[in-house]
Amino acid sequence: MQALVTMVSRGAILTIIRSIWAFKGMISILLLIGSILGYIGAEMIEHRRVMLTEFNTSLAAINTTEDRFRKAGELAFAGPSQAGNSMTIEQVVHLEEVVRALRDALLGSLAPNSVIEETRAAYVSSLTDLQGRLNLFSPGVEGTEAVLEGLILVQPPADAYHEAANNFQTSVWTSFWAAF
Repeated sequence: MQALVTMVSRGAILTIIRSIWAFKGMISILLLIGSILGYIGAEMIEHRRVMLTEFNTSLAAINTTEDRFRKAGELAFAGPSQAGNSMTIEQVVHLEEVVRALRDALLGSLAPNSVIEETRAAYVSSLTDLQGRLNLFSPGVEGTEAVLEGLILVQPPADAYHEAANNFQTSVWTSFWAAF
């Protein structure tokens, strides 16, 4: 009786081995597809990590330049312009240098997806408009108001750019699509 049970269990094991052997081509194909998908997934994760590191580096440079821009704008309107007097030529020249530096930092920065690229273009465009107002500055109330208006118009595109950058940094799907 034991010999019969041993033969039946051996027969079942041999049947399983023969069926696996018969599907070896299919199993090889499935293992190959799984390996390829695993490799693509690992590469996407690595690409996302590198892209986020590079983007954070360029964003840190932009933030530093934006701080200089903010301070220059505050200095330009902290003194006589709040009392209704005109900005000085020195203040305008300093503000223009800072605007130019911010534009250069933005244009040299990484734009990993189309949303960031579009908001960056709008931000650069508003800075270009401000730079034009600074170039056309003439001492007086009208010139000071034009510069102030240009500074105010920079804020919405800057906010949109930083919101897009924040969404890119925090959204896994956005950065995965950018990596793909």
